Amino acid sequence: FDISILDVDRDIAEVRSTRGDNALGGADIDLVLVRWLLQQFQDQHGMDVSNDRVVLQRLRDAAERAKLELSSAVSTDIHLPFLVADASGPKHLQTSLDRTTFEDLIGPLVNRTLDHCQQALQDCGLSPNQVDEIVMVGGSSRIPLVQRRVEALFQRPLNKSFNPDEVVAVGAAVQAGVLDGEVKSVTLLDVSNLSLGIEVAGGRMAVLIDRNTTIPAQKSRLVTTFVDNQRTVKIHVLQGEEPIARANVSLGDFELTNIQPAPAGTPRIRVIFQIDASGIVHVEARDVRSGQAEQITIDAPVGMSRQELGELREEHQRVAEVQDEQRAVRTLRQTIEERLVGLETFLREHRGALHKQDISGLEQALKRGRMALLKSSDKANLGQLSEYLVRFQTHLEARVT
Repeated sequence: FDISILDVDRDIAEVRSTRGDNALGGADIDLVLVRWLLQQFQDQHGMDVSNDRVVLQRLRDAAERAKLELSSAVSTDIHLPFLVADASGPKHLQTSLDRTTFEDLIGPLVNRTLDHCQQALQDCGLSPNQVDEIVMVGGSSRIPLVQRRVEALFQRPLNKSFNPDEVVAVGAAVQAGVLDGEVKSVTLLDVSNLSLGIEVAGGRMAVLIDRNTTIPAQKSRLVTTFVDNQRTVKIHVLQGEEPIARANVSLGDFELTNIQPAPAGTPRIRVIFQIDASGIVHVEARDVRSGQAEQITIDAPVGMSRQELGELREEHQRVAEVQDEQRAVRTLRQTIEERLVGLETFLREHRGALHKQDISGLEQALKRGRMALLKSSDKANLGQLSEYLVRFQTHLEARVT
């Protein structure tokens, strides 16, 4: 899924912002329907056929047909005879899918596309009602739910004067003509759809060309060594928006060698990023002192196979889960710290009103909390500790009132 917001004025089209999800498309809708069909078959026959490749292919074909039919019909029948067979005989899948159920199933996917639409508007500083025309392309744009949700977001009807199956090809042909010099009546000012940068110390990504930068563009950055007498620097080129390098797409890497020996931090390596009107990225690293240089050219920075997209999506999910876990642990630790400070304050202010047993229990709770902050990073343990401190403070407050 991709969205671009353009400012069109006579013969000039300027891309104001672009957003998208390389791992989201019509195939994801098919996958949702395949899972639903698998569940229908299991409910009917008590059999799990999710590992049968032949069955999955038949289900994918049926899912795509159902998706197409529900763009114009309110329901569709799905009949797959002889899907599998066992000792008791052949098993068939016979079910029906109405548009309401279909829309409930794909609702989360449609919501993801709307999130990107809102982000694209935010990137260029526009509100939905400031967009004059909405043109949708691709087969999924025929799905009634998608059309309704987009119209509701932008508060205007869609422009349906273009064939959604042809408009991308027509636009690509015009752009090819512009780049080749054959078409001179139209000028397209495109932007980079994702940020470009390099990996730096700490496994972080340093951005050189921000997303939505008008291309062609050139940016540079000085980097240095972090080891004394380092003779080689590896330049790892990345594409994406994540601060952690490994969570982004690796476009390639190269090494700048024969750097003159010097203490760490002394050499100056200038990294230059250039992206031309065709989207081709040129990266050069040059030792400012010696003039030694190396470079790499990336012809298709966004070209990835379906398998690579799937692997990237899984990696993003894993990284996101780890980051969510780390954020939750940080929040818990901060909450526990605040509760411990509150208990220490409570002890100072009410020591005279507390029994010795309560004071001893409070001191043990404080000790337990401090030890947990020093040694534990387990979310469940920290969560239990936080709840215990709340209950303990509530108990003490009740004792002094």
